[in-house]
Amino acid sequence: MNIEILSHIGKILITIGAIWFFGGKLVDSVSNISRKINQSGFTTALFILGLLTSVSELSVMINATLSGTPQVSAGNVTGASLMLFLCIIPLLAIIGKKGITMKHTLTRSQLIISLITISLPSLFLIDGRATIFEGFLCIVAYAILFTIVKRSPKPIIEKSKHEIDIITNSKISIPREVGKILISVVVIFFAGEILVSEANNLATLFGVPQSLIGLLLLSVGTNIPELVVAVRAVTKHHSDIAFGGYIGSALTNTLSFGLLIFMNQGFQVPVVQFIITAIIFISGLILFYFFAQSKNTLSKNEGIILFMLYIMFMIIQTLFFFRILNY
Repeated sequence: MNIEILSHIGKILITIGAIWFFGGKLVDSVSNISRKINQSGFTTALFILGLLTSVSELSVMINATLSGTPQVSAGNVTGASLMLFLCIIPLLAIIGKKGITMKHTLTRSQLIISLITISLPSLFLIDGRATIFEGFLCIVAYAILFTIVKRSPKPIIEKSKHEIDIITNSKISIPREVGKILISVVVIFFAGEILVSEANNLATLFGVPQSLIGLLLLSVGTNIPELVVAVRAVTKHHSDIAFGGYIGSALTNTLSFGLLIFMNQGFQVPVVQFIITAIIFISGLILFYFFAQSKNTLSKNEGIILFMLYIMFMIIQTLFFFRILNY
C-alpha cells in the first residue's frame, strides 16, 4: 500500500473522527432540548433526531452532486440504510439487556409503510438506473408517511417523579443548545465534502466504481452519528428514542435519494452490486418486520440473525471489490 493511498485513508479516518465528536455533540443537544420542552420520545426522534443524524448523508448528497459523481451518494444512502437495519439496530438489541422494546413506536400499518419507503432506493437501483419519476416517488412516500405519523394520536406515557424533577430543575439553555447544533451541523456538512473527495480519489486509485466506495466505506463513516446514538441509548436506557432516530434516519436517506435524482436529472450505477444489496436488504427488512411483530420487541437472538446478514453483505461486496481489482 503506497503513501498516497495511506494519505487518503488517513484523511478519511480523521474526518470520521470529527463526525464522531460533533455527532455526539449534536445528539446531546437534541436530547437536552427534547428534555427541556418535555417532548422526548419515539415520534420526536423519528423526524427530528432522524433528520439531524442524517446531516452527513445530506452533505455527501450535495457534494457528490457538485462534483458530478451522484453514484457516490447513491451507494452511500443505500449502504447507510442497510447498515442501520442490519448492523446498528441489531447491535443495539444484542448489547441491550432486553433487546429493543417497540412499545409506543409505530403501528403495524405505519411500520409497513416505513419499511417500504426505506426499501425504495435499493429497489429502484436494481436495473442500474435512477429516473426522475423514481425520485418523485421517494419524496412522495416520505411526505405521506410524515403526514400519517403526525396525524396519528400519540400514546400517553407516564413520567416518573425523577424524570419530572430533571425537567423542572434543568438549567439547559435552548439558545445555547441550538448554537451547538448549528456548529455541529456545519462541521459535519464540510466533513461530508472531504469524505466525497477522498472517496473519489480512492475509487480512481483502485479503479472501482464510486458507488462501491459509497456502499462499503462512506456508509460506515456517515453512520457515525447513529453509532453515537446507540452508545448513549444503551448507557441511558432509551432504546425507543434510538430506534425512532434510526427509522427517521433511514427515511431521510430515501428523501435524500429522491432529491439526489432530481438534482442530477437521473443517473446510472453498476447493476451487479445493487442487485446484491437489494436482495440482502429486502430480506433483512422482511425479517425485521416479523421480528418486530413478535411481542413488540427485537430480541438478542433476532438481532444476531439480522447482524449475520450484514456480515454476509460485507463479505460478498468485499469479494466483488477484490474481483474488480484483479481485472
